[in-house]
Amino acid sequence: RANSKFVMYLTSDMTLSKYSLKNLLDVLMGNLEVPFDFNNQISLIPTKSLSYDPTLKDMDLNDIDNLIFKNEPELKIVCKDLPGSGLGTIPLMSKLMWLKFRGYNEEWIHYGWHEEDITLRVTQKYPWNNLSFLGVHAIDVQEPLSNIDINQIENKHKTPFNLIPNNENWGLGNYKLDKISLDKPLVLGNKKKLKSDKNKINISDFHDQIKSKTNLSNLYKPGRINFDKKTEDWEVYTLLSWFCMNQKCGSFLQIGIKDYQNSIIITEKFPCSSFFIIESWRGKKNNIKPHLLSDTLRRNGYRGHLRFLTGDENTGLKRLHSNLDKNLYFDLSIIQIDLIREKLLENFEYLFNYSSNSSVIILIDNRLSDISKILEHNRNLIKSSQIFLTKSGLVTIIFKNLILDDLDYNKNHHGDLDLGPIPNWMWIIKSNYKRILKSPYNYPIYIYKFLLSIFNKK
Repeated sequence: RANSKFVMYLTSDMTLSKYSLKNLLDVLMGNLEVPFDFNNQISLIPTKSLSYDPTLKDMDLNDIDNLIFKNEPELKIVCKDLPGSGLGTIPLMSKLMWLKFRGYNEEWIHYGWHEEDITLRVTQKYPWNNLSFLGVHAIDVQEPLSNIDINQIENKHKTPFNLIPNNENWGLGNYKLDKISLDKPLVLGNKKKLKSDKNKINISDFHDQIKSKTNLSNLYKPGRINFDKKTEDWEVYTLLSWFCMNQKCGSFLQIGIKDYQNSIIITEKFPCSSFFIIESWRGKKNNIKPHLLSDTLRRNGYRGHLRFLTGDENTGLKRLHSNLDKNLYFDLSIIQIDLIREKLLENFEYLFNYSSNSSVIILIDNRLSDISKILEHNRNLIKSSQIFLTKSGLVTIIFKNLILDDLDYNKNHHGDLDLGPIPNWMWIIKSNYKRILKSPYNYPIYIYKFLLSIFNKK
């Protein structure tokens, strides 16, 4: 029932970047010459798949547009090997053609097949053309793996025989619809708005979550065995696993890269978040380099905006915010204190002020005195935060405006955080034994690595 000359249906989990929309409008308005007649064809707009990320729900339209702009060339086209079928595309036709074929088959109320049905019907009388050569693509946000939980039902994949499946009252034709106009422009939400108390957690809830089966299952996934890691590494992995299961991450900061694992853990749950890595890459005993980390993240599904800041780590945070949008705030930060010790207090103040209103900061240090110095010097700054020290004494986690105070807990309590056995070998065996049994020739290698890690620790 639209009044426009052309009509395009865009489903609720899809979007177009403003650049795709500009190209589309230019050609429809005749500003760009094309070798076909838009009025007498069905134009198919291919869809590209963007990884599911729960943080997308909190992004405003400009954030999503920037995300698409940086990633669109590399995203996979859905069903690109099925030309002419219409599957995985968005149909665009003149208003007269929509009226002639009476839209989608309205007997279908479930998921899928609508676009193929209408394409196969229309192409009995009209040609089709794909608009990808004009730089016009729709972005389809992938569904979470839990879609089964909502009992989603698919329409039967039937090839249409009736070109016009709906009666004359299709599309609410028997209703009188009033024209709607927007007197005021849409106002984007404030993504830095404080979380309400109902979204925060109690300290007791955090302790339950950190030791839950959900967290352990996520942490000890098959294949994620690191025999050469130290206790503090496993403590950080455990905290990151908890964060992924219970929080959202739009922006992630790391100062100092020890290995790939921290980034991969976050990538698996938040593939569209922005990553900022501050590292000099000098004097490294390992072979981690920016291009290798970038390649590893991409292979693990990362689709966000990744930025490396090289040079002196002590000045990295200041350089980052002097050259970027002042509205950049971090939801999660992991800091190797050794790398910023020369300007420790200045850097922590920067870090805390540019952490989002409800965020997590993880500090890794072999000098407990430096952590105490930070906390004492910034007592007023962190007064609304909760602080814990892990059993190794090397990892400190700061919750900024994220945890509610329990009645029996003092504010700013700086106590030991019990993460359970680190690493938990029972969960490692449980999550990997099927994998080992499927490839028994790898079993001696696992045993060798296990024994080697034990002797190395001694």
